[in-house]
Amino acid sequence: MSTCPNCGSEYADGASCVVCGHPGDDPSEVAEPSADTTDTRVEAAVTGADTAIPGAATGTTTAPPPPDAPAPPPSAPTGPGTALQPPSPDALPVTESERNWGMVAHLSSLVAAGIGGMGFLGPLIVWLVKKDDSRFVRHHAVEALNFNLSLLLYTLLMVMVGLTIVGLVVAIPAAVIGLVLWFVASIVAAVKAQRGEAYRYPLTIRLVRE
Repeated sequence: MSTCPNCGSEYADGASCVVCGHPGDDPSEVAEPSADTTDTRVEAAVTGADTAIPGAATGTTTAPPPPDAPAPPPSAPTGPGTALQPPSPDALPVTESERNWGMVAHLSSLVAAGIGGMGFLGPLIVWLVKKDDSRFVRHHAVEALNFNLSLLLYTLLMVMVGLTIVGLVVAIPAAVIGLVLWFVASIVAAVKAQRGEAYRYPLTIRLVRE
């Protein structure tokens, strides 16, 4: 059934309106899509293909890392302004000769102090002879030299303090403690050098740099 657009009466499909005589629609007339509509649909399809999200065509997606994943290790700094630090004496391969020279640098202070009271002369000689040949020997010679020079300065200070009665009470125990510290630290440093390890003396004023 069709509805008349003039009077609103219903009539059979393909017939005229029985009330006002309005001719009915021809059922053989089928609406064909216009060329403009077809072109619009084709253009929309092409545009949609061009604006597709990358990765959607291949079906691959990038999943975010899990929250508990460990952070990647930081890369080594590079660039013209980056300075590489020299390796420590512990990180260097040490020969038997270097270990012996390092031990001599510490024990020579005991010998030199026993001869003339100048404990720094032994490490000074080792430093002058081997400073350009081995970084390991240079490290131990510089440590022994600085330690004995520091003890010499402390001894001079204690002598000045000991010129008074009150200072003498303080200077004598300090001198005994310093003597024990000097002997024990020198032995420990010699053992460390013989093992191929680095060593840092306590209470040392580092006047000479490596």
